[in-house]
Amino acid sequence: MKTTTVQIQAGNDSSSDLLVRFPWPDDVKSSSGEQTSWALHGQGGSWPVQRLQGSEGNEAVVRLPQEFYDGNAHSFQLAETSEVASVRPFVVDQDEASVRVMRGESPVFIYHTRPVLPEGIESWYRRSGHIHPLLTPAGQIVSDDFAPDHRHQHGLFFAWVNTSVGDRAVDFWNQAKQQGTVRHAETLVADSGPVTAQLKTRLEHIAFGKEGEQTVLEETWDILLHPAKEINLFEVISVQKNVSKEVVTLNQYHYGGFALRAKRSWLLDSKNGDRSDVVLRTNAETNRKDGNHTPAEWVSIHGPSDFQQGPTMGGAAILGHPENRNAPQPTRLHPQKPYFCFCPVVEAAIELQPGDELRSRYLVATFDDAVDPSRLNELSAAFAQQPRVELGRNGE
Repeated sequence: MKTTTVQIQAGNDSSSDLLVRFPWPDDVKSSSGEQTSWALHGQGGSWPVQRLQGSEGNEAVVRLPQEFYDGNAHSFQLAETSEVASVRPFVVDQDEASVRVMRGESPVFIYHTRPVLPEGIESWYRRSGHIHPLLTPAGQIVSDDFAPDHRHQHGLFFAWVNTSVGDRAVDFWNQAKQQGTVRHAETLVADSGPVTAQLKTRLEHIAFGKEGEQTVLEETWDILLHPAKEINLFEVISVQKNVSKEVVTLNQYHYGGFALRAKRSWLLDSKNGDRSDVVLRTNAETNRKDGNHTPAEWVSIHGPSDFQQGPTMGGAAILGHPENRNAPQPTRLHPQKPYFCFCPVVEAAIELQPGDELRSRYLVATFDDAVDPSRLNELSAAFAQQPRVELGRNGE
């Protein structure tokens, strides 16, 4: 009988905080024809494997102990297993309005499938297809939505500002202009297993015009949870496709892209002054003024906790991937507002012909403390240099 071997080589820059991805062999199928549990066997143990649904390249993931991250190649056998994980690290719960992802009994985030519009706010700010609240392991909410200073900033979101659809100007970010918006269209995958949780959704970037609504960009978010130590960590792969019949130009501009709006109590204004307890920075620059519009591997924000007891600080960070367009991407760090974004069009426009795709990949972390630059640097290196995986077949 032929067996499938999986050889994994993880260097010193890799981290067990991140799951190991590998392509699922086309010829490996369940012997019973039903849903089966799989594992990697060998090296003195057995580790659960989870196949990802609707993933690029039909992938699977496994979490290995840090002891295997020594630069050497370690071989395992991929096989069915009768052992089923009694406790899943993540739980996915969905209803008609949202998808909630939990780590054990602690919420990680809520993704909105139904448009949200708080009472008393103008109808054009209605929004779906974004994440809020975004929480730390201790339960601090570090994101915000419909903040009074910027109603159009929605937790963790992706939108473009200065866009041309043919010869027509469209702003998908600033909803008060009523030129466009972004909406959730469909939930493709919402699942949890023995290793991780996965959420895959389809979104639409819609332009408003005299002839009604037009879907200009069709986007998918593929979100994968990583069971990291002491922090919440998940990956977002965004693919935006020009589904119009015209050229879409993401014009050169100073903001727009993958963004995080942090909580309003971290706002810097004339009342609060230049607060030293709220820090917005990049991997290279320690303050928002010097970091604004500079290329960055990661951006983080942290500030005081709202808890009466427990952690006194909390924060969030986004890490970019080196394969992103114009990586390391320039970033927008607002001088007063608690928000930032990765903005690949700071220096030059991006043109999307009909059918063209823009692929972006980010890692999102939340934590119950001030930012630890060394931890983020380690995660950034591991995100960029993921383990090398080779598949093989043994036997007759």
